[in-house]
Amino acid sequence: MTIEASREQLLEEGIALRDEQIKSLTGSSAEVGALMSVGNGITHKQATILCILIKRSPAIVTRQSFHLLMYGERDDGGPEPKIFDIHISRIRKLMRRAGIPGHIDTVVNAGYKADTELVNWARELMTREGVM
Repeated sequence: MTIEASREQLLEEGIALRDEQIKSLTGSSAEVGALMSVGNGITHKQATILCILIKRSPAIVTRQSFHLLMYGERDDGGPEPKIFDIHISRIRKLMRRAGIPGHIDTVVNAGYKADTELVNWARELMTREGVM
């Protein structure tokens, strides 16, 4: 194996590892799919944001963390981090419409976090869906 081939292999392995790490933070396709199965118009992006909050609970997730996880690879940097205020607002409305228990707390000057009731509901849903 040449040095150049070794570099290529290391680069590919590094990219695969990074992708796995991001997936562990944002949720697998099965986890996001379970949240989308609730219906009521939840989008893939909204389900991913909800999954991040649930997986990181009880930690606070900042706008900047959401932005890095969702748009970190984009050359243009993606939209302004304030877009997540809008996403959270829409997710809260969707949760009310769908009768999802619990809520997303706003932590002033810090970010957002999922409460225990929401986390428990999501874990039960994912168990029923065979994800966990």
